Amino acid sequence: HARACELVEERARQESGCRSFLGTLSHELRASLAAMLLWEKILRGASDEATRNRALDAIHQSTVAQSKMVEEITDLSRCVNGNLEIERSIVAVDRVIEEAVQNTMAAASDKGVALTADPSGGLGAVRGDSTRLRQALEILLAHALSSTGAGGSIRVSAVRGDARVQITVADTGNGIAASRLPHIFAPFAASAK
Repeated sequence: HARACELVEERARQESGCRSFLGTLSHELRASLAAMLLWEKILRGASDEATRNRALDAIHQSTVAQSKMVEEITDLSRCVNGNLEIERSIVAVDRVIEEAVQNTMAAASDKGVALTADPSGGLGAVRGDSTRLRQALEILLAHALSSTGAGGSIRVSAVRGDARVQITVADTGNGIAASRLPHIFAPFAASAK
């Protein structure tokens, strides 16, 4: 009986996480679409080139953000269904870290968060999927950025072990409540803000 109760409670947590995920997803998509529509209206009435260029840049950024969200949802679906493909090759870890930090730098700067990467040159290469590694690192950076307020900081560091490289993303954000830690790797789990 106790095991059945545990299973019911776990299922309820997963469903709650799924609802939370869908709520966050719809909010992010709506916000991006709203920005695109607003800039599209501005673009239609803009007579000066500077305003048109700003509008086009904003629309482009929103489109890229939506495309990335759709890609991540597709990958999540593949992962949950056991169909996520990994393309193994030789990966230059320093370069992947540099790309992920550069891809997140503008958002961090806009939010007033200092994003730094410890100079790690010499990490060498590992066998893995550079796209998935960069994606995972960018997701970690996005989560760190979402929980870190203006004036805070995020630091990426890495150390080489025998055949592995350990990458650490540390931030001054609010962290994850201890009660949530056992569930952070459950499908659709999200930390309460």
